[in-house]
Amino acid sequence: MKVRCFFYLLLALWSCSFAAHAQVLVLVHGYLGSGGDWRLSGITHALDRAGWEDGGHLSIQESKVVNYRAGRAGQDKTFYTLDMPSEASILVQAEKLAIFMQAINKFHPGESLNIAGFSAGGVIGRTYMVMRKDEEPRVASLITIATPHLGSHLAELGVKLRQTPFSWVAPYLGAGSFNRSDVLFHDLRPEEPGTYLYWLNRQVHPKARYVSIIRTGNSLFNSDFIVPVYSQNMNNVVALRGSSVVLRTSGGHMLGYQDAMLLVELMIIGNQI
Repeated sequence: MKVRCFFYLLLALWSCSFAAHAQVLVLVHGYLGSGGDWRLSGITHALDRAGWEDGGHLSIQESKVVNYRAGRAGQDKTFYTLDMPSEASILVQAEKLAIFMQAINKFHPGESLNIAGFSAGGVIGRTYMVMRKDEEPRVASLITIATPHLGSHLAELGVKLRQTPFSWVAPYLGAGSFNRSDVLFHDLRPEEPGTYLYWLNRQVHPKARYVSIIRTGNSLFNSDFIVPVYSQNMNNVVALRGSSVVLRTSGGHMLGYQDAMLLVELMIIGNQI
């Protein structure tokens, strides 16, 4: 308990330069997910119980941001869920996120904008920050959960399967998303010269609070088989070495209750400084 309290004290002191009185949290889902994943997993419920206002569920229709679940933007703390084109390339999704962020910034001028990204959503959030590092709105913090910052071998497997007859029969097996995700699989391959992540991980990142929530399962049935532990740690990103706080959780890859509690604690720390 003393170690945990000491850790959060250090995190609070380290985070002080990024905090603002009013906070906005943008929740970015992962591959084949939807904004509803944050709601079904109980994370938005936990935020609600911690005093956060539900700003709504945003989507893009005909280049316009539409709020399909219009909530009530809070004076101090508001969160939003989004629907992203999760089969698209990282760059395409980052451009969509930019549209959302511009709209949210208009809803909350001058407030602190924060991104929490699950799985591929963390790479999308980081790509957005790198692409728009010299533009408004600025991102105060990026919290990534089980994110393949250094790639996933399953993405590499997807690339190889696309070169086999499996890609021909996939649509007939109800796996049409497999072929539509071809570019995304290439984007999320383990980094090596010439890959997207190799390029991204060597770009100048903006000043922000970076937090990596990683899965450290201690048994065969309590591990993340989708993203290796080392890949989830932003301190292993060349451009961010030593810049990220790391929080470890058990369990598999999917969002869970432990993520809700950590996210609430992280945002409470930032909001109270």
